Amino acid sequence: MWSITRNSIISFAVLVLFLDLSLFTTFSNATPFDRYQDGYNPRRGVRPYRPPTTTRRQPTPPSSSPSRSSSVTQDAVSPTTTSGTTAATSSTNAALASATLPSNGGGLPAPASGLILKAVVIGRGTQNYTCSGGNSTTAPVAKGARADLFDASSRLSAQDDLNSLTSDSLRTQPDLPLVGVHYFNGAGVPTFDLLDSRGLLFMGGKLNNVPAPSGANRGFDNEGAVDWLRLGDNGQSFGVKDVYRVETAGGKAPVDCTGQDGELTVRYSTQYWFYG
Repeated sequence: MWSITRNSIISFAVLVLFLDLSLFTTFSNATPFDRYQDGYNPRRGVRPYRPPTTTRRQPTPPSSSPSRSSSVTQDAVSPTTTSGTTAATSSTNAALASATLPSNGGGLPAPASGLILKAVVIGRGTQNYTCSGGNSTTAPVAKGARADLFDASSRLSAQDDLNSLTSDSLRTQPDLPLVGVHYFNGAGVPTFDLLDSRGLLFMGGKLNNVPAPSGANRGFDNEGAVDWLRLGDNGQSFGVKDVYRVETAGGKAPVDCTGQDGELTVRYSTQYWFYG
């Protein structure tokens, strides 16, 4: 019994000695990071960087209504800017609510009940025509219009000044924000695009017209002012039902095509009132 125990002890001691020598050799050749499971080297007092093992969370798209934690977005707008913008918007809305559509002897029907004034702009551009033959027996044919639209809502409190500005815009671009464009599309439909600035789009056609007042600005070559109009939605508009063209200046076609052949453009300016 003693012999077995003694031999076992000796074998165990040899095994321990062998393992100790092996570990010592491995430890001596290892890097500081390999020697310690967590990378900590007590002699250097630092823990080497170990890449994270967790999967990075993918960013989630922002919600439609920012939360209070979105401090960067909220702080980007100063209180002064927000207050000023709100005051200007309130002033414009009040002006639109109290404005009265210019009348030319009651020739154009009033806006339908329930419609409210959405915007007033000054249009500045050209009425377009075509002539064929260049003689006195041929009349110009209307081919639509093209105009830039300038926001005049802030000028509604002084209608007389706005009317003067509209007439002056025939020669000089008004110092007002550019908010849209008026044109005739490929199908010949009058179109007013104020989507980016006011969220409004009108597509429609003429419902009523009356001649411009006798005292209207007749234009560069005394050609005369185009008619006042009421346009109605054709079902493809957005935010607008009726558009009125009033306070026109210039734009009327010549009586005939004498000396004209091909396309003919006549400068005009006017006010457009949008109801929806």
